[in-house]
Amino acid sequence: MDVQLIRRQFSSLNHDWILFENAGGTQVPDQVMQRVANFYREANVQPGDFYPKAVQSGQTVQEAHRFIAELLGAPSPHQIIFGPSATALNRLMSVSLQQRWQEGDEIIVTVSDHEANVTPWVFLEKFGLKVKFWPINPDSFDLETEQLKNLLTDRTVLVAFPHISNILGTENPVAEIIRMVHDAGALVYVDGVASTPHRVIDVAEWDVDFFVFSTYKTFGPHGAALYVKEDILKQLASVNHFFIGNKSPVKFELGTPNLEGCAAILGIRDYFKAITGITGDSFPRKKIVALMNNIHEYEIDLAWKLIDGLTRFRSVKIIGLSDRTQRERRVPVVAFTADSAAPEQIMKKLADRKIALGSGHFYAYRLIRYLELLQKGGVVRASLVHYNTGEEIERFLMQLSRILD
Repeated sequence: MDVQLIRRQFSSLNHDWILFENAGGTQVPDQVMQRVANFYREANVQPGDFYPKAVQSGQTVQEAHRFIAELLGAPSPHQIIFGPSATALNRLMSVSLQQRWQEGDEIIVTVSDHEANVTPWVFLEKFGLKVKFWPINPDSFDLETEQLKNLLTDRTVLVAFPHISNILGTENPVAEIIRMVHDAGALVYVDGVASTPHRVIDVAEWDVDFFVFSTYKTFGPHGAALYVKEDILKQLASVNHFFIGNKSPVKFELGTPNLEGCAAILGIRDYFKAITGITGDSFPRKKIVALMNNIHEYEIDLAWKLIDGLTRFRSVKIIGLSDRTQRERRVPVVAFTADSAAPEQIMKKLADRKIALGSGHFYAYRLIRYLELLQKGGVVRASLVHYNTGEEIERFLMQLSRILD
């Protein structure tokens, strides 16, 4: 990958800071900002009417849904629902699905997920549903399918789990898990927030029922998108105004669409085209797959350069997979602790050296508690994407050595 070409697309990278807190939100390329500015200049009106600005506004909304469908490998853009956040979309779906289920039905969630994919399901205990927690192996940090098998019963209605944990940074065997859950007669709800910037997503190939991710953690605007399988989408009742009807996605997209957000999403497409040399209006699925595979390969090297560097510190413990025989499963989201300094202290000292990363629980509160790290201040997390470089990792490791020594 031409990383210098990539970095030139981001005006926000024109400084000497190292940005290693991308799992909390990526930078946006100039194409995203240009799309938003152009929208406000040219088409900032309500869609649905027949004068030119309204037509352009409506087309922006439709094209944004179409691009996200291509990004996720969804059969149709009407299966894509936009919302303000993954948390909000998950809560919306939990309330909608609750009407299908009976008291005593069971939901399985994980201890490794962001709370956005836990609280909406735990909330349903108020309606008599039973929530079970699928733990990780504390040694390998894996969600083990054998554990899931023991949790599944004939009352299981849904299993919610992360494609990749925002702390552990390891890809779970999503296709295998989905097959297991479907064989048990239940639905699957996958949190893809920590995976979509890093991996090829293929909701149709996986046969997933629900897949959610955040656009602002994938080089775009604040907001989120949810894929829902067609047959389930038809069964879910509208939560919009009574006269809207049962048409998707509007039956779940409340109020006026986030018009400038849709324009910004098209800026992600423009960015992808710029770094791959593609011309024309479209960016077809096969090009998306090729790009994401290239990103995957580049980021594996970043991930292991970072992990290998951290393992050289005797006081550092990596919270997640560090077995090179499984290197393909890793993304460059690496959490760690150090015996010689608290996570917040490390974060602050790195900030003094113009290195930005985070510390704490990152809303994976139950995971940090399960690992008995809550009272120790959680973890330090370095999260990289494809605009980061090996040279930045070297500078980070050098400065970390000065803090820990």
